[in-house]
Amino acid sequence: MWYVYCLENRERNYLYIGSTRDLKRRVTEHRIGNTHSY
Repeated sequence: MWYVYCLENRERNYLYIGSTRDLKRRVTEHRIGNTHSY
C-alpha cells in the first residue's frame, strides 16, 4: 500500500510532502536527516 505524508519542520518553517510504501522507515529517515528534497 502507498502512503502520502506531510511532515512539518518547525525550525525551518517548511512542509515535507511525499509518498512511500514504508511509512515507518520514511519517518525515521526524516528524523535522522537522511532525505532527498527537490
